[in-house]
Amino acid sequence: IVKNLVENSATFNSKTAFSQEKYVRKKKGKYILKFKVERLCPDNLSETILPTLLVEADEEDDGKRRLPLRVDTLGLILHHGNISGNMRVMCHDRTNGLLPACILNRLGLEGTLYVVYDKTSMPATAFAKNMHVPQWKERWKAIPASPQFFSDEAEAVTSPTDASSPVTEKVRWEGEPKEDAAGNRGPSQWIKAKEARQMFAEAPADTLIIAGFENEIVPVLKKLFPFLSLSGNLVIYCPFMEPLERIYALIRDEAVCISISDTWYRHQQVLPGRTHPQVNMSTAGGFILTAVKVENAIGCESIFGTVKVSADASKQPVIGQKREREEGEQPTRSTTE
Repeated sequence: IVKNLVENSATFNSKTAFSQEKYVRKKKGKYILKFKVERLCPDNLSETILPTLLVEADEEDDGKRRLPLRVDTLGLILHHGNISGNMRVMCHDRTNGLLPACILNRLGLEGTLYVVYDKTSMPATAFAKNMHVPQWKERWKAIPASPQFFSDEAEAVTSPTDASSPVTEKVRWEGEPKEDAAGNRGPSQWIKAKEARQMFAEAPADTLIIAGFENEIVPVLKKLFPFLSLSGNLVIYCPFMEPLERIYALIRDEAVCISISDTWYRHQQVLPGRTHPQVNMSTAGGFILTAVKVENAIGCESIFGTVKVSADASKQPVIGQKREREEGEQPTRSTTE
């Protein structure tokens, strides 16, 4: 195309060498498209969805449908969550499947991811499929956010007998996989609420990661925090700092090493005499709260539920309190005067 434009130009031969080079370079930038094929991985996937270096052709992200997550923030979430092999990670996701796919990629073949979804949500598995995460359906388990999962006192929800009720609700809540043409059922991605609660009661999650909007992260934390094991890592991502400040005050008696941080790395232009940071960059990196869960003091009230004092713990004397003398016991004298 550029060769035909040069041959058909009436003024190209009359231009200077500098003008001819400028003309060819301008036409190449207009008609020739340069692209590079890369292997899909978490960093370039996040950079494609929310680029750190903005250009005029980039469209604004729809925050109502997907939570924006930059590549530097994604790296910090995986780092503070201590995501590694043979781990059980619980997650609340509003990134349209980006965060679960990156967690599965970091877990390898040994770990398992549990994502809690509400009634109107379904797992967004496009990113995990395109990243070729091995056995993603067996290791990515979805849990319905029903009262049976959050409370033992919730009554069993009976399935509707109305013929007009959609079949997809039954598959979604009961975790029954669909049958193929041969009548075989594949591995189910959904877990029943009662089974999930019993499973986490026996073996809590090693890490809890919450990525949500500012109006939902506090209620979600109150529901999912009891399922996190002691010494487990807690990571909460939010685009705004104010909800994280409230959570900081709520978990002071429940966790240690609590911190709120943000990050913003910049692209650098390196040219002779013109080395400086890029000006047009995204600053919406968001904020991250990190903490480590510990056991609450005996008798303290917890926002995540009443702490049950065991029978053995109630017999132990409290520091600074006199122990009652048993019948027939003689008083002991101090060795110091």
